[in-house]
Amino acid sequence: MKGRAAFADGLKTVNPDARLLSNFSGNQDDNALSRRIALAQIDAGADIIFTMLNAGRDGVTEAWRTRGIRQIGNVNDWTLRDPRVFTASAIADVSKAVFMAAQDQVSGQWKPGVVRKLGLADASAVRLAMANDVPASSRQQIASYSDAITSGKIKVPDRYTGPEFTTPV
Repeated sequence: MKGRAAFADGLKTVNPDARLLSNFSGNQDDNALSRRIALAQIDAGADIIFTMLNAGRDGVTEAWRTRGIRQIGNVNDWTLRDPRVFTASAIADVSKAVFMAAQDQVSGQWKPGVVRKLGLADASAVRLAMANDVPASSRQQIASYSDAITSGKIKVPDRYTGPEFTTPV
C-alpha cells in the first residue's frame, strides 16, 4: 500500500532512529480488533499512530484516548472532528479525479488508458490537515518536505517492505 510506504519513508527521513510498528489486521471495520492492536502497539512503545481504517477507527480512537496519545487520520479532516485525539489527517479527495474525468468527457478530451496523477501539487486533492496545536516549526518542515516531493527532489516509494507488527496472542 502506497500510504504505508510513504509514511514509513517519511518517518525514516525525519527520524532515522524511530521505530515503526506497522500492521494490517485484515479487517478495517472491526473496532475490538483495532483497539486490541492499538493497545498492543502502545504497550510496545508507540507514541502516535497513523490509522488507515474504515469503521474500525473508533477502536483505535478509544485506545488512544485511554492512554492519552494522539493519532493521524486519513481521507477526511479528523482534526476538525476531534482535535484532542488527531494531530493531523492525510486528506485525499477522490472527488477531484471524478470531476476531472467528467470535465474531460463533456469537453470531448477523454481518452481511454490515459492516467492523470493527482498529488501534493494540487492541495485541493491531496494535503495534510494539522491540528491547531501543531507548532509552526513542524508546519514549516512539513511544507519543505512537500515542496521537495512535488519538485521531484524526494522520491516517495510506493511499496512497504519493512517488518509487520504482530500482537501477542
